[in-house]
Amino acid sequence: MRNTNVSITNLFTRSKAVPFSPMLAVVAALSVWINGQSLAQTLPYAETFNAGTAAGWTVLDTLGLLISQPGSVAFPGGNTYNLAHPAISSQAFISSVGPARMSSWAPTRTTNQFQMSVDVLDLPQDLTLTTTRLRQKIALTAHARDIGPGTTAGYTFHYLPLAGLLPGAGNGFEISREFGEVYQGWMTGDYSGPYPDANWYPGCNSSKTYTMDPAKDYRMVFLGSELRFEGRVYDLADLSKPVLITMCNFSQTANTAIGFTDGLAGIEVVNIFGANAVPENGVYTGPCNATLDNFSVSDTYTAFPGTPSVPSLSVNSSSGTNIVAWPGETLGLWAMEQSPALGAGAVWTDVPLWTIEYDAASGLRKHIATNSPAGFYRLRKL
Repeated sequence: MRNTNVSITNLFTRSKAVPFSPMLAVVAALSVWINGQSLAQTLPYAETFNAGTAAGWTVLDTLGLLISQPGSVAFPGGNTYNLAHPAISSQAFISSVGPARMSSWAPTRTTNQFQMSVDVLDLPQDLTLTTTRLRQKIALTAHARDIGPGTTAGYTFHYLPLAGLLPGAGNGFEISREFGEVYQGWMTGDYSGPYPDANWYPGCNSSKTYTMDPAKDYRMVFLGSELRFEGRVYDLADLSKPVLITMCNFSQTANTAIGFTDGLAGIEVVNIFGANAVPENGVYTGPCNATLDNFSVSDTYTAFPGTPSVPSLSVNSSSGTNIVAWPGETLGLWAMEQSPALGAGAVWTDVPLWTIEYDAASGLRKHIATNSPAGFYRLRKL
């Protein structure tokens, strides 16, 4: 399903380094070429794919480079963009080169402050079903560099369908860091899932459960400023409020965060655990496939028409519980701050992100405030 009147969304992955050795000269040349192309377009940048092309884009087909099992790029309807990779036919390659995957890099880059978006269309009907084991990551990437097999690094906002696969895991969206193009756990079978990630980094609320409906089209939006990131997901039938919001503040972990504040912008599709019977850990033979549209990158923020440029806080008390709330759909990034007092000398600190929950039914972000000690709250534009 394609909506020609909607704007744009983007996607990406996360991972840790893996020891790739073949085609090093080709990989090095590819990385240099992409980095050179990254300045080909100034911001804002948008691509609708309506010409049936992706002018200036660079595709990284990792398995095509390493083992001559290529993926494909297509333009369904002449106005959308499809990245796909077939199942890996030889088990001998799996432990050394990882899962089937494709990534594509726009001829532009993200800056310290950015907003990316991409529309995700025509989801495979078995995207989240365990009967066929088609489990794929769909992702947006920001601040990426060193593009190549085993080398790509950056920040990603992505979808992971893991329900029924691992204990305690579900389907959902996550913000995380990428270190080496393919998460090492996929090679070893030692994969704890995305949902503990909220505990990895102080200041994070980075993983949220959600199951994408194959009958719907979606928009993914990735925002960032000063290593603080936010991912929003919309049903294209209603862009007035997100169905999901996830947040992460990597600037609070300066000793471990990558610290990139600019880099390439890209999209990616990756098979997660293959198309095999249980147990699946360590087996990556399944295909991946994503149809995308309306990609955009900007160094300024945009929002749904009618969204106030300055959101306001509200307080509601019920049965002794105080809820501080503010809109989920906001123009740009905002931090909620708290202080025990007002006036000169007041000390304001960020409310921890993990204490702020987004309620899709009301479209509000909510924080439970305590009665004692008393607190004062405000919003600060990032």
